Amino acid sequence: MSNHGKENTKNTADEHQLAQYYQRVRHQSVTLINSLSVEDCQLQAMADVSPRAPISLIFIHDRHLIKVVI
Repeated sequence: MSNHGKENTKNTADEHQLAQYYQRVRHQSVTLINSLSVEDCQLQAMADVSPRAPISLIFIHDRHLIKVVI
């Protein structure tokens, strides 16, 4: 006798539980940000952060390594 039906039921239950968990987390997130202004949701620089470090991008094109430092 196959357990395929039992596995399918378990997967459906797991998906339902995951969907409920997502909805709870989403609701909590929305509740936390409800009182924030648009400006509060933007990226904001801090005066005391260190200078930006160089960023290295590495590409491979036709088996050649290309490194770009920004």
